[in-house]
Amino acid sequence: MKEKILVIGASGLIGQELIHQLSKIDYNVIAGVNTRTIYSEIPITQVKIDLLSQDNVKKIIISESPDVIINLAAISSMQKCEKERDIAYNLNVQGVNYLLNSISCLENKPLFVQFSTDHVFNGFDGKNGNYNEEDFPDPTNYYGETKFDSEKIIDQSKSLDSIIVRTSLTFGDYRYTDGNRPDRLHQMIIKKLKKGENFEVDVDSVISPTYLEYLCEGIIFLLENQNRGTFHISGRDALSKYEFAREIAELFSSEYEKRISLREQQGDIKNTSLNVQKITDLGFYQLGMEEALDIYKSKSDIFHH
Repeated sequence: MKEKILVIGASGLIGQELIHQLSKIDYNVIAGVNTRTIYSEIPITQVKIDLLSQDNVKKIIISESPDVIINLAAISSMQKCEKERDIAYNLNVQGVNYLLNSISCLENKPLFVQFSTDHVFNGFDGKNGNYNEEDFPDPTNYYGETKFDSEKIIDQSKSLDSIIVRTSLTFGDYRYTDGNRPDRLHQMIIKKLKKGENFEVDVDSVISPTYLEYLCEGIIFLLENQNRGTFHISGRDALSKYEFAREIAELFSSEYEKRISLREQQGDIKNTSLNVQKITDLGFYQLGMEEALDIYKSKSDIFHH
């Protein structure tokens, strides 16, 4: 069996797919979850880890002593981050501090993989997106601020072996259980359209929509190649959220596509699309939007019911 990997935030959309892919290729995967229930649907060893509790984090990290820690746990809803800044800071920033402090107690130091976001970038700076790993973060919302803060903590931990993965809007299906959480843009769109309702995109912005399975393949690519540093893993194509919504609707039918509308556009459009040349140069393939949607449609049950 390969290395022991603790995936924190394993019950989320990305977490479920990642533990599935890792266990398939013989990694010893521990799913770190912090919900009231351990998910019986997830066929992988689960441990309860609460990033708001320093004692709990330390206890789990020391008892599990993994070779790799992948941290996906975060409050990623921008609205929630703005409204509940204390909790957002405690989970997204302080939780990372707790993890790194716990790692320092271990004799064999694990590789630390931190998930970040295109929202660390400004998007209004006239660059037209296409941000690369060397571009300087300048977030315009509190979610982006907390993720940039966590990146800085990792960069300042000199003895830490680490990877920071920035991605953009992720779409795909929950691998094991959605726990009735239609919390991603594509899921909200699908839910409304299936009910016969229209979907209105309220604030348009340009992003790099990223297919879930591709994102997880990219993380595994970095692990297997023993790369270190900051990497962008996202879809190759930049789309506005309105264009993305229409693409998702069109997977059902052109009738569905007609039910997507855009609220009046105010001022400049934020563009936080990502440049993926760095990981491409290492040999990881690029995935365009059309191809990603074809794969998604062929694999997902959503379109066949």
